[in-house]
Amino acid sequence: MLSPNTLLQDRYLILRLLGQGGMGAVYQATDRKFGNAVAVKETFYSNEQMRQAFTQEARLLNRLRHSALPVVMDYFPSGDKQFLVMQYIPGKDLEQLLNERKAAEQGAFMASQVMQWADQLLDALEYLHAQNPPVIHRDIKPQNLKLTPRGEVILLDFGLAKGVIADQAKSTRSIRGYTPHYASLEQIRGTGTDARSDIYSLGATLYHLLTGIMPPDAMTRMAAHMMRENDLLQPITLLNPAVPERIANVIEQAMSQAPEDRFESASKMRHALRNACRNQTVTEFHRAATLTEEWGDKIPAPQPRPIEPDSVIILLDQNPSQAETPIPDEGKRRSQSRSFRKPVPKQVRRSRSAWYAVAALLLLMGTTAIMFSREGKPKPTLRGGSAEMVVMTGNSGAESNVVEPMRLEVMSYFLEVVSADSVTARATGMMPLAPDSRFKFHFKPRQSGYLYLIALGKNGRLQTFLTEEPMPGTGVTTNWSAGGNDFQFPDGGQWFMLPREAESAPFTVIFSPEPLKSPSFLAMPSGHELNETELQELTSLRKLSSANSPNLVAFVEENQPAVAAQVLADRYKGEPLVFDISIKKK
Repeated sequence: MLSPNTLLQDRYLILRLLGQGGMGAVYQATDRKFGNAVAVKETFYSNEQMRQAFTQEARLLNRLRHSALPVVMDYFPSGDKQFLVMQYIPGKDLEQLLNERKAAEQGAFMASQVMQWADQLLDALEYLHAQNPPVIHRDIKPQNLKLTPRGEVILLDFGLAKGVIADQAKSTRSIRGYTPHYASLEQIRGTGTDARSDIYSLGATLYHLLTGIMPPDAMTRMAAHMMRENDLLQPITLLNPAVPERIANVIEQAMSQAPEDRFESASKMRHALRNACRNQTVTEFHRAATLTEEWGDKIPAPQPRPIEPDSVIILLDQNPSQAETPIPDEGKRRSQSRSFRKPVPKQVRRSRSAWYAVAALLLLMGTTAIMFSREGKPKPTLRGGSAEMVVMTGNSGAESNVVEPMRLEVMSYFLEVVSADSVTARATGMMPLAPDSRFKFHFKPRQSGYLYLIALGKNGRLQTFLTEEPMPGTGVTTNWSAGGNDFQFPDGGQWFMLPREAESAPFTVIFSPEPLKSPSFLAMPSGHELNETELQELTSLRKLSSANSPNLVAFVEENQPAVAAQVLADRYKGEPLVFDISIKKK
């Protein structure tokens, strides 16, 4: 971390720390050449591949010019660090302002105000998506929207401290990283994103600003629909009757689960919102000062169609010969009819919450299978490997006026992967593995504690794989690990393996400084299938740990990739940590 009065490039004088994340920090500085305030992002990349990607991304953002986007002015490496200099944006982000309004009992923002911001942001998205190749932001949320003292909204955090361009061969440059409550279903599942994914995120952001309530995540909404339940996304007009119905309709269409049912472009959503604002109670709405001028005609909403449920079978067994079972093709997703969007009684939602969680986990994998592979050979030696990507799913605090809460790393992990031709490397698990790869987990808690692992068994039900009493065949005799030690699972020559027909494998990881007696199945022998009551207990444990839901941050340690699970330092009091890892196959 840089100290105040540090001088970079004999030009940029560091004044103070604005925010800090797992891969770097952001500072306010003075450009001594011109005498103006700038924001300096500091990142730590020791891997040459990521250095090159960072440089290419910096050059890409340097070419962007829009009133709702910060200007990137300079980039330079220094030792094992890279620095990006960009326009300093004063003011607070919209999440801070919304929380202040709620604390003062003023409620959500006025619709007229939100519509002005939406118009500016949609123009910015229209500009970004029109680049060649298109630029997809992938992390639009209130925390990344800064309101300047002049009342202008600025879209921040294009992922330079959060990610690198994932695939240079693709026609679209996607910035990796997302926040679940604002991310589309296809982004969460990793099936590919486009302009419509940004439209979903903007719709979710507008929903939050107009209602003061964070929208349910897309996976939970889809899980509820597959259970033949009402959409958990409550109508905006129900939560805030002051919002005109025509405006609410546009925003809710933008949040359609199926991409084809959303607006196909930011321009069309912008025109639809402007049409909705005509002859409404939002009389003070004014056109934002943006690049495009045309208003266009009203765009009819596409007709929604019913959803066909996905079919999922998941296997997890120690016998490879029995694990390779054909898996049905995944059914197509369809969007849900608006007629289903009735308020759901709280009692019903509570009774269904466990099943929603299970269904959401099933959806995350699509068609899935896992198996243990017994290896009689000596364990291969780890060799150097390259990191695939860098991801920070939380808010890095870029360009903020206020120092954000510090994050505490509770544990880190990586995958030891052996390819079909016996080449061994390390991976984060965030990028797909090659077919026929074997893998195992390496966990490193920062303090001593107890690890638990849950996944789906061969009959599609959740099953424990690491508890207080580990499976004898895993080569592990205890789920306790000393702080700073490498805890391997499985061990003793065993590996997880994805059969050829599998696409992904889900794991739920639980870490606690103290042994957990509740839920009770965590103290039982491993291999136990969870019943309905135990599923509800697992859901309750997730809720208990939700306040400390960790950010998973990929980083490079001694030129090797790993992932850190970080929590807010001022909130973490040693509660159990619960997070999910989904291993996908190419």
